[in-house]
Amino acid sequence: MDDEPQAPKAHMLGDDLSRMSIRELEALKAACLSEAERITQEIKSKGETRVTADSFFRI
Repeated sequence: MDDEPQAPKAHMLGDDLSRMSIRELEALKAACLSEAERITQEIKSKGETRVTADSFFRI
């Protein structure tokens, strides 16, 4: 059981980065950029939904 790789510890915004390796920092950066893109798409989708709803309920 000890031979199994452990899942990486979840990183929270504001956590200390000094103990992370360059490889870990690069992976974290890629994950953050991917998440930022996902957030951007969700904001865009919600904005489009709101515009549609606003136009539907206008008198």
